[in-house]
Amino acid sequence: MAKDSNQIELERQAQERMMKGKDARADRARDQERYAPPKPGCFAHDTPILCPSGWQHISALQEGQEVVSISRADEITTRHVLKRIEAGVRRIWNVELDGTSLPLRVTWGHPFRTSAGWAPTWRLAKIGHVMSFDRGSIAERRVLRVQRTSEFAPVFNLVTSIDNTFIANGAIVHNFGVLRQLRSALSNLGLPETTGVPALGV
Repeated sequence: MAKDSNQIELERQAQERMMKGKDARADRARDQERYAPPKPGCFAHDTPILCPSGWQHISALQEGQEVVSISRADEITTRHVLKRIEAGVRRIWNVELDGTSLPLRVTWGHPFRTSAGWAPTWRLAKIGHVMSFDRGSIAERRVLRVQRTSEFAPVFNLVTSIDNTFIANGAIVHNFGVLRQLRSALSNLGLPETTGVPALGV
């Protein structure tokens, strides 16, 4: 049966309302990403983390397990996982490193160790390298590409004891946001911390 003009108009209006609803939801998602308070940096669920027994996905690690860590004196040691943080679904950035087959999938503000100190994901392309742990030694590894993707995925972080570092797909990373590291350093020096400053990373 052929549709009459009223039915066609009603269907057109319904489709228009549906499209406007989709556009509104997309706008809200973009606003939330742009204006939401910064959160600690994190890694995609399948990021390999170096443990004494070998590599394990970050999402599979449990409190009390040991991970390989690098001390402030560049000693290679092991530290316990104090907490595994499930940080929800976040936008993924890809960091491609020389000598690795798969990119690191990480949020934009996670701190990586470089020869110039700790730097968030988004600065790595400019710095050009990260410090890595490879074949039992610490060395620079070239950053080939840093890309902000359209992917949103579940992400995780670890809180580790003492040195607060672990090895993610070969790169030496910190479990604090960059600004939280600054607050921790000020506290260790006995200086007043800046209040109300969030950790980096979205």
